[in-house]
Amino acid sequence: MLLAQRLHMRHSKRGRKIRRAFIGGGALFLLLGIAGLGRGQVFFAAAFPFFLLAGAFLAVPWLTRRAVLKMYAQKPDRDLVVTYEISTDRIGTRSEVASTDMLWRTIMRAHKVPQGFLLYPTDQMFHWLPVRGFQDLADIERLAKIAKTNVKEYIEA
Repeated sequence: MLLAQRLHMRHSKRGRKIRRAFIGGGALFLLLGIAGLGRGQVFFAAAFPFFLLAGAFLAVPWLTRRAVLKMYAQKPDRDLVVTYEISTDRIGTRSEVASTDMLWRTIMRAHKVPQGFLLYPTDQMFHWLPVRGFQDLADIERLAKIAKTNVKEYIEA
């Protein structure tokens, strides 16, 4: 789950914007804090809030990791095997607690990354299919070919 979330944040447009904003904001506040320190004792009190803000911005990846782990702990299908059955027109998922059947046209975007596939029915919801879940390289290539033909926005990283 952590790997899938990290890849989602790295490869989705919104994730990249969020990451840049928090890293940029953290760096900016850190620089403002350092600039305040160089001006004497009077400015130290003014610099301290900038260091707090920088810490908060730069702690977002750690906080995100904690949130993902907490969310995963609350999932009813955590630690269960989820089986994906993929054909040229449908994607089916099955586990001990749930099953779904959807058409390829419900997938608006697909990202093929070296670690697997991210299939997006919405901007923020995704299905993670790791490479280790496939039987062989031919299955990975078949999914890539099916996704290329059925998904409007197919991206290979």
